[in-house]
Amino acid sequence: MIGAAAPSQWAFNDNYRSLLAHFGIAPHTINVGQPNENGDVESANGALKRRLEQHLLLRGNREFTTVADYEQFIRTVLDKANRARQSQLAEELVVMRLLAVDLLPEYEEVSVRVSRGSLIQVDCSAYSVPSRLIGQTVQVRCYEDQLEVWCRSQPQLTMPRVSGGQRHVVNYRHIIDWLVRKPGAFRQYRYRDDLFPSLAFRRAYDALTAVCLPRTADLE
Repeated sequence: MIGAAAPSQWAFNDNYRSLLAHFGIAPHTINVGQPNENGDVESANGALKRRLEQHLLLRGNREFTTVADYEQFIRTVLDKANRARQSQLAEELVVMRLLAVDLLPEYEEVSVRVSRGSLIQVDCSAYSVPSRLIGQTVQVRCYEDQLEVWCRSQPQLTMPRVSGGQRHVVNYRHIIDWLVRKPGAFRQYRYRDDLFPSLAFRRAYDALTAVCLPRTADLE
């Protein structure tokens, strides 16, 4: 929900309304300051967070090599928690009806124009795309954890979707051809620090700027 008015004046965001309308559900609010009115979803969400926290403490650290490893950790915790509920689940499945509607699509598609800086804006975040797409209008399929970029019905690239406080993802390979043609733009590029493939490249550039003219350093 959004808004800070009285409960009767609170509004639901469009995505939430669309979800409920798809399944034929009417939304309603609870009274302010009455956590006992929270539904099963809120209660289960809090219990899951506490369960994961306890298993992380038992594990001894929060470091995971890959996202897949973290997802497997969560699945293991959930499987263990759900083992004791199989009989209740079986009872529910006997009386549950099949959904009368199709499942929601896996992604939301938006059309955006590629800027002169070879960037697209999706959900207030900036993503770089190959410079050959500058000026084109592309279709972006927004999945939960990744974006697919299409142009004229042809797939162009797939990249991770940003989350948390991160607001941009710039791949220097997308920008380098454009910068070779306009090397002066490198120094003023908004996301310049993202264009160094490694710390060694950054140190090399700093060394060049110390002994060369700025344009020469940019070219090198």
